[in-house]
Amino acid sequence: MRASAGGLSGWKIANIRGVDIRIHFTLLFLLVYVVLIASVQFPIVLKQSGLDPEAISGSPGLWGGIFAVGLFLSVLIHEFAHTLVAQSMGVKVQAITLMMLGGVSEMEKIPEKRYAEFKVSVVGPLTSFGIAGLLIFAGAYSNWEEFRFFSFWLARVNLALGIFNLLPAFPLDGGRAFRSLLAAKFGMERATGLAVRVAQTFAWVLGILSLASGNLLLLLIALFIYSAAVTERSMMASRSILRGTTVRDAWTETDPVTELETLQSAAEKMLRLRIRALPVLAEEGTPTILPAEIVRRIPNEQWREQRVRDGMLKVARFVSPEDPLDEIFPELGAQGALPVLVNGSIRGIITYANVAEILELKRLSNSADRPQRRAA
Repeated sequence: MRASAGGLSGWKIANIRGVDIRIHFTLLFLLVYVVLIASVQFPIVLKQSGLDPEAISGSPGLWGGIFAVGLFLSVLIHEFAHTLVAQSMGVKVQAITLMMLGGVSEMEKIPEKRYAEFKVSVVGPLTSFGIAGLLIFAGAYSNWEEFRFFSFWLARVNLALGIFNLLPAFPLDGGRAFRSLLAAKFGMERATGLAVRVAQTFAWVLGILSLASGNLLLLLIALFIYSAAVTERSMMASRSILRGTTVRDAWTETDPVTELETLQSAAEKMLRLRIRALPVLAEEGTPTILPAEIVRRIPNEQWREQRVRDGMLKVARFVSPEDPLDEIFPELGAQGALPVLVNGSIRGIITYANVAEILELKRLSNSADRPQRRAA
């Protein structure tokens, strides 16, 4: 699973190739769920493996924990495969966030070259199949019974992950790959509409199966797919309305704040300009913002001592006043704001709220232009 560059919150646990690895709090619920289910399934899987039960040491609870860690690493490798292919295309990847229903790669917009999204998407399931193959091979040549059991169990799950992610249901990898193939023939807008309808159909099928089987996780997946499909359809409609407008039509011109300015000073500037984020002149020269949401989390009495650097947030990139709004709108929806660069200098910021206001005005204008029916 992947997404545009985004501001998903989570605990950072590592940085690999410049990509932050984060854990979303919902993953903790999944890990507990997996441990419990795996503990219950342990004797069943052991019997299916054909191995001698006497040769396998350890309690079901211990094996449930080991399996949960193996699943966690499998999902991480799956997501990092997306990252490596995206980076090979010159796409910046900010972070990978592992969450309850899989992982999300927060990256810039994929280049709109033919089959670019297909390549980035399909590598995930292929990686899961590769992990499964390696585990089967390693288990077949190992004399360590515990490892043979572990490889059998985790290989089966990676095969299931690969097959599940290949379903042509947006926003799963298979759904994005399916859209890429459709886009080559019909264009991105129509392809997204078709992919969304297929995804909603899958969501209904999964929802009915979950109710019939009493599987709560299946119901959560169905709701996730349906919600994501609706969001993507809404996003495409909004981008269509925004065509012809640029960052210059919506941005707020302002000098950036520095890392050493106090949060009190920054908050006063936000109130004066009536904006929800400020551009930051970061020492590293990376695109950075100070969101109002982060400032609000810090107690007011600490604003005079706390500095901008204590609340600033790195974002995917700078934009220019000439950038089309319909192209950066998905990134703004995920990040909240992006700094604006003019002739190499930070000269302002554009926020999602700025664009949402223009979007609403355009919708009102389009409605007003429609011919009104007169009552007979």
